[in-house]
Amino acid sequence: MHYKISKTDQGVTKYPLHAHDHFEIMYYLQGEGALLLEGGRLPFSPGTVIIVPPGIKHGSQAVLGFQNISVGGDFSNLFHISGPFVLQDNAAGDGRMLSQAIYRNRYAGEEYLDALCRAYACFLLQSLTPQNNTAQAVQAIVDTLSHRFTDPEINVTALLCQSGYAEDYIRAQFHAATGLTPLAYLTRLRLDHARMLLTIYGQELSVSELGERCGFLDPIYFSKRFKQAFGCPPSQFHEKSKAADE
Repeated sequence: MHYKISKTDQGVTKYPLHAHDHFEIMYYLQGEGALLLEGGRLPFSPGTVIIVPPGIKHGSQAVLGFQNISVGGDFSNLFHISGPFVLQDNAAGDGRMLSQAIYRNRYAGEEYLDALCRAYACFLLQSLTPQNNTAQAVQAIVDTLSHRFTDPEINVTALLCQSGYAEDYIRAQFHAATGLTPLAYLTRLRLDHARMLLTIYGQELSVSELGERCGFLDPIYFSKRFKQAFGCPPSQFHEKSKAADE
């Protein structure tokens, strides 16, 4: 996934109205002001996070200046909001640390940067309030899969049944919200994790060890799915990545 990551210069007092074809996450490091919209304004202060969906015109303004870190990307499978959403960082400043880590590593390898940005988005998801009970049930399934995807014993059907809705109905609602079936979503989480581990450890892990760390008990099935997703088996991925970087 391609990301657009930037940090405003200190002392900037106004950023003009503009729009993107992707989501933008803005973490405000300094300043007190407002995000200007065509239909109003959203106040911000240090620690405020504002998520702006694609196509919405917005611009920041602060009389005494502001500074923020902006992370733009296709988060459509994670954020299901139609308008700007305002959050506040927690007391530990985890959002600040994550946004700064992303900015420091904005020129890092694609897989590592993708992992950082997805972690940031998942952190923010913990604070988003679903708009209705069905969305809340879907979000609960997403959260469980995101936290337990390395568990080979996780049962997707059981999760759907535990939602309180008919299995076929909540599966359809999950697909409508994320663009994937619950099983495909789980598989993608596992394969993305495998790609990240390969980027970090290279060929230090065997295919069997790598698959087990990502929730796959069958190394043959794991290799097949990895090749379908990334164009080569895991045993060749590290060398292919090195060749692409040279």
